Amino acid sequence: MCWIVSNYVGFVKDLLKGEVFMYTSIEKSKDFAELTNFLRDFQLIEHSVNVMKLACHFAEYLQLSEKEKQSLRVGAYVHDIGKTKIDTNILNKPGKLTEAEFEEVKKHPLEGLFIIRKFNFINKDMWDIAIQHHERPDGKGYPFGLRDEEINPLAKIVQICDVYDALVSKRCYKKELKKEDAILMIKDSLGTQFNKRLGTDFITFMKEYDLSQVNKFLS
Repeated sequence: MCWIVSNYVGFVKDLLKGEVFMYTSIEKSKDFAELTNFLRDFQLIEHSVNVMKLACHFAEYLQLSEKEKQSLRVGAYVHDIGKTKIDTNILNKPGKLTEAEFEEVKKHPLEGLFIIRKFNFINKDMWDIAIQHHERPDGKGYPFGLRDEEINPLAKIVQICDVYDALVSKRCYKKELKKEDAILMIKDSLGTQFNKRLGTDFITFMKEYDLSQVNKFLS
């Protein structure tokens, strides 16, 4: 446990630019179970770090405020922590999920909220990112079926970065896509899966962005 705590502290200190308020509050928490599981899943950490780094660079491009960027950094990093409560046999299934299995996966935003609410560094934007990063402008997302105007703008950023990283990453159940193909898929889903204005900005941003900055885990 000490090894996990000390490494997590260093990990967060490095990646979140020394935000002491965050790792101090976690270190003093009485319940490390979910974070321990999170840290043991390298693929989940890698994805979370990739999404965080991409979201942060996109936030710079969008010229967000420092407060917004801070919330985005933390929210993006923990956005999938609820997956530690989902059966790994489902998450790592090589084939298509059954309807029942997909319903289990869809529980992870709520599970994540139940985990992160224990920590005193979480603000409303971070909460919204955790719970809303699978919502869609057309109302067909989950867990609440929110429509575009109801979704936190920061959650919209994490959503598009989350999907992009999933598309370009190799998994046991799928091959990775090339950057150009992933961007084309996002373009085809503007206004339905993704906010049209934000998605357009993301596509423009990605044409100028050095992908190696994201794909080099902990670079």
